[in-house]
Amino acid sequence: LTWRRVAVLAFCVAFLAQQIVTPLRHYTYPNDVTWTEEGHRFAWRMKLRDKAGMTKYYYRARAEDVANATDAHVDPARPWQLVPLNRFLQERQIRKISGRPETIHLFVEFFASEVYAPAHGGRRPEIRVVCVASVNYRVPQFMIDPRVDVAAIRPWTWPAWWVVPLLPLGTTESVFIPKGGREPTSGVTDYTKMRLYRAYEHLTLEQLLAQFDGVPDNVGTRTAVDTAAPRARDEKTEI
Repeated sequence: LTWRRVAVLAFCVAFLAQQIVTPLRHYTYPNDVTWTEEGHRFAWRMKLRDKAGMTKYYYRARAEDVANATDAHVDPARPWQLVPLNRFLQERQIRKISGRPETIHLFVEFFASEVYAPAHGGRRPEIRVVCVASVNYRVPQFMIDPRVDVAAIRPWTWPAWWVVPLLPLGTTESVFIPKGGREPTSGVTDYTKMRLYRAYEHLTLEQLLAQFDGVPDNVGTRTAVDTAAPRARDEKTEI
């Protein structure tokens, strides 16, 4: 074999290997790709899942910033405030990012770095995410533990330890299944993408946190120290 043929053969082998490895890379992630979407793109998994979500973002000043604050931008009471999504996203974008951990994290990073920090002397807020999602019409469950400060997680950290694992099919009782959802007023089952907003948007962060009273913080035990792991990124998603 000439060096040219060897080079062509090596290129073909590498190309074919990439075509096989890339679609199967989701098997290297610990959680269900249908739920976390880690390794979902280019994985021959299109049209295999239907997902609906409801996502709300709450922010407040960090405790250390309140202790050191000398300006009027920081409220010593540190009340939770709801991010007005309509100011930053179109309705289609709100629908698209709900139930998708990567895009949820990207919006948190955008709000913390580009909206909150410039108005507060470069300080980033604490952000909790209330995200209720359902995949393939399963019982809705929390996708993100509301006790986790998502703003403290570095972008592109993987695997996404802050995403609650998908509950086994048929589970009806779990601390990660939100309580207090509203049934459709028409009496007809709602199959639209916005169905979880109508069912759970009225719930507040305080109500949902009360659901976790006395529950070990298995998902949210990670701290900012854990978020210092090396960055890794899958294909970037634009919202």
